[in-house]
Amino acid sequence: MLIKIVDDDQVFAKKIESMVYDGFKDIFLDYSIDCITSYFEDRYFEKGDIFFLDIDLKEKMASKLLKKLERTILMQLLYLFQQ
Repeated sequence: MLIKIVDDDQVFAKKIESMVYDGFKDIFLDYSIDCITSYFEDRYFEKGDIFFLDIDLKEKMASKLLKKLERTILMQLLYLFQQ
């Protein structure tokens, strides 16, 4: 399981990472957490199971990320329904 935390505030992203780690350690045996705090558009969002998105990202950045995620989720749903 891949968990991604997207926040432009590094301190807050680390706090979320710590909370997620504490919350998931007894639930999942195999998972990793990726904190993304800069260069959002250059990072790949196609892979990931759970995303924590900062709702205060600059509007332009957030809309691009959401479009990428929407496209990825739609493709995954289409794949699931084809099986």
